Amino acid sequence: PLAGWQADASVFHVDLDNGYDAWTIDNGFTTQSDQPGADAQRTNAGSMRVTGALGERATLVSITGLASSDILFSFDGDWGNAAFWAPFEYDFTERNDRERRTFNQELRLVSGPEGRLAGRIDWLAGLYLLDLGEDNHRAVQGVYDDPADSEPAFVQAFTVDSDYDATSLALFGELSTAVAQGTRLSLGLRLERRDADYEDRRLDAIASGEVGNRFYPDDHLWGGEFTLTHDFTDLAVAYARIARGYRAGGINPGLVVYPAATPAQENYDDEHAWNYELGLRYARPSGAWWADLALFWQERRDMQVKVPVQLVENDPTSFVFLTDNAQSGRALGLEAALGWQAAETLLLTAALGVLDTELRRFGAEPAFEGGSFPHAPEWSGALGALWQPGAGWLARLDVSGRDSFRFDYDFSEGGDRESSAAAIVNLRGGREWGHWRLEAWVRNLFDEDYAVRGFYFGNEPPAFEPTRYIRLGDPRQAGISIAWTL
Repeated sequence: PLAGWQADASVFHVDLDNGYDAWTIDNGFTTQSDQPGADAQRTNAGSMRVTGALGERATLVSITGLASSDILFSFDGDWGNAAFWAPFEYDFTERNDRERRTFNQELRLVSGPEGRLAGRIDWLAGLYLLDLGEDNHRAVQGVYDDPADSEPAFVQAFTVDSDYDATSLALFGELSTAVAQGTRLSLGLRLERRDADYEDRRLDAIASGEVGNRFYPDDHLWGGEFTLTHDFTDLAVAYARIARGYRAGGINPGLVVYPAATPAQENYDDEHAWNYELGLRYARPSGAWWADLALFWQERRDMQVKVPVQLVENDPTSFVFLTDNAQSGRALGLEAALGWQAAETLLLTAALGVLDTELRRFGAEPAFEGGSFPHAPEWSGALGALWQPGAGWLARLDVSGRDSFRFDYDFSEGGDRESSAAAIVNLRGGREWGHWRLEAWVRNLFDEDYAVRGFYFGNEPPAFEPTRYIRLGDPRQAGISIAWTL
C-alpha cells in the first residue's frame, strides 16, 4: 500500500463432512453400530499481516486473524445394535453441536539497524490479544433394560447448553546480542493474563429439572527463555537453552453437568514447565551428509493430568476425562536425525527419539506416582530412502516405529493399559514432468495392526466389567495421486 510497507491477506473456507464410527467391542475393524456418528466441521477464516518500516529504527508487524466454525460431533455410545445386544435393551447416543469464534491481534516492533540498544542489542516488543467464544449443545439419550432384572429400566435423556468465553492478553519481548565472535545470547519474556467465563445449563427430561453452573477462572502467567548459540563454522552450530513455558488452568465441563462431580473436580490450576536443552547441528560442506542432535530435560510443576472416569456405571456416555493437577513430573530425552547422500541418485535418512518420563508426585492419586506419561514411548524412530534415477522418476521407502506406551492414568483396577510396539512401512513411486506429478503409493505395506488410542471402562451388559478397548490405526491402503501445479 505504501513504499516500504506490505500487506498479505488470506481467506479460506473448509467444509468437512466425515462420519464417525471408530470403535468396536472386539477391537477389530468391523463395527456393529446402528447409529453411526458424524465428525463434521464448516469453517470460514481469514488473516491479514501488515509489515512496514518506521524509518531505520524499527519495523512494525501487525497480524490479525478471524475464524468462525460450526462443528458437529456425534457417536453411537453403546457401539452395537438391537440384535447384537439382545436380550438386553441397550441403546445410547450422544450429539455435540458447537459454534466457535476467535479473534486474535498481534503487534510487534522489531529493531532496525539504527534502533539497536547501545548500538549492538537487537530487540523485539509485542502485544498479543486472543478473544475466544464457544457455544455448545450436547444431547444424550439412552436406555438400558435387563429383562432378568426386576428393577425398572435405566433411562437417560438430557441436554446441556454451555457458553464459554476467554480473553488472553500478553506482553512479550526479546533482547539479542553478540557476546563474542560467533556467539549470540538472547533473552525472552512473556507475561499473560487470561480471564474466562463458563456457564452451563442441564435440562433433564427424566427428572424434569434444570441445574446449572458458572465459573470465572483467571490466570496470571509468565514464561521466557535464555538461549546461547555458537557458530563453530558456517556449517556447525551449537546451542544451550533454558525456557519456562505454561498452560492456563480451567474447568472440567464434562464433569460439572453430572451430580456425581465434586467441587474439587470442577476446576484445575495452571501448569508451568522448565525446559533445559543442548543441541548441535552439523553439515558437511559438500552436502554429502548432515546431522542434528538435541538433549533435553523438562521439569513440570502443577502438571495437568487427564484421568478417565466413568460417572454412571451403565451409561457409556458418562465416560469423561477429569483434568487434575499432579504436583510434579519429569521428562528426559534425546532426539537425533541424520541424512546421507549415499549417491547422486540416493538419499538415506534416519531419526531416533529416546524418552524417559516419570510422574513424580500426585497427591490425589499416589498410585500413579513413579509411572510414565501417557502416549510417551521410550523410543521412536524412522528410516527413509529416496531414489531419483533421473527424468523425473522417484521411489521412496519409509519405515517408522515406536515402543509400547501407556494409554492413560486409569482409576479402575486390572487389565492391560499399554499399547504394543509397532513398525509401519510405507512405499511410493512415480514421476514428475512439466506441471504434472503422478504417484502410486501403499501405506502400512504389511497390514500391521497397531493401536493409536485406548480406553479402559465398562461398556458390555449385564456386568459392565471394565475392559480395554483400543482404536486401531489404518490398515493397508493403496492408491494413486495425480497433481498439477502452476
